[in-house]
Amino acid sequence: MNNMKHLSLIFCFCSLFSTQTFSQQINQNKFSIQLNIQHQDLPIDLDVGELQTIHNVSFRPYVSADFQYNFKYQDKRSKFITAHIGYYYNQYNSRWIATNLGYGGRYALGDRLSIASSLELGIGFARDRTVLYRFESDKWVGQSEAADMTFEIVVKPRLDISYAVNQTIAAVVTVHGLLFSHEDLFAIPYYGIGVGARYSL
Repeated sequence: MNNMKHLSLIFCFCSLFSTQTFSQQINQNKFSIQLNIQHQDLPIDLDVGELQTIHNVSFRPYVSADFQYNFKYQDKRSKFITAHIGYYYNQYNSRWIATNLGYGGRYALGDRLSIASSLELGIGFARDRTVLYRFESDKWVGQSEAADMTFEIVVKPRLDISYAVNQTIAAVVTVHGLLFSHEDLFAIPYYGIGVGARYSL
């Protein structure tokens, strides 16, 4: 009976030690790489004039990669800087590449769960596309025409919720708001929501 008590105490001690070690190692990795895919769209309807939306698109992909450097560890909190590059594809409107730098903080909610908020500033290279319709052979035929590439400013607040699968890989739910400058409208707001995976080095 005493042997069982001793084994139980040893097991509890080892479990506690391994959990603390796991948590500390997760929180103190210096570098990480995160890959994301999101649906990104406008939060408002910008249809104007007599011609309204013809093609309803349910998914407008924004794929991105983040390179993070983590520092300033204090208990459950840490700070990080991030370099971000992403590509947005809207079949009937625009496509652009954005590259941002950001600063944020991460807070551990437990041994595996954490939440991170950040603000990114950067630049984007955008090319608007317009679908023009011509009536040919008794039917409307659409043809996409691309405008000249423009240089834009990007401002993006962001929130990531991550769950550590093991000491190097975490599953992430990522959400952001975004302001993308525009030569005619000053700025266009977007939102994005999706998933990602972070690999800690």
